[in-house]
Amino acid sequence: MGLTQNLFGASRTIPQTGETSWGSEVTTILSKLCYGTDGLAHLLGSNIPLAAWAMTTGSLAASATLTQTHPVHFIASTGGAVSLSGTTAIADGPTAKNALLAVLGSSASDTVLIPDGANTTLNGPCLVELGQAILLLWDFSNSTWRELARAR
Repeated sequence: MGLTQNLFGASRTIPQTGETSWGSEVTTILSKLCYGTDGLAHLLGSNIPLAAWAMTTGSLAASATLTQTHPVHFIASTGGAVSLSGTTAIADGPTAKNALLAVLGSSASDTVLIPDGANTTLNGPCLVELGQAILLLWDFSNSTWRELARAR
C-alpha cells in the first residue's frame, strides 16, 4: 500500500520500500518534482547549487491587478506612470500556502505604483521603477501580500 503525500497541490501516492510495479506513478511524481524544482538553482563550476528564482516580465495598465505567475516579476506600465487597483493591486497568493514574490521595476518612465491596503500590507505605497524592488510574502492566514523588504 502506497503512502499518500501532497505534491504541488495534488494528492500523490508514492511507493513504500519493497513495493514494485510503480512505473507510471513514479514517473509522474518524478516528472512533477523535476518540473517544480528546475530553475530553483543553477550549478556553478564545481556543482555547487546557486539559488535562482524563475522570472517573467510584463506591462501593466492603470488600475490593473498583478497576478503572480512566477516568483520574480519585472514590471513596467503600458505607458507613463500608473497605479495598480486600489482594491486588489496583487491577486491572492496560493491557498493555504505562504509564497514569496519579488517585484522589480524595468523602466525609468513607465512606473507602477503598488498601493498599500489593496490586498497588500506595505510600509506605504511603493513606486516600482527602474532599480526599485519590493519583496512580498503571501500571508495566507490574513489574506494579504505583506512587505518584507524594499531596495533601490
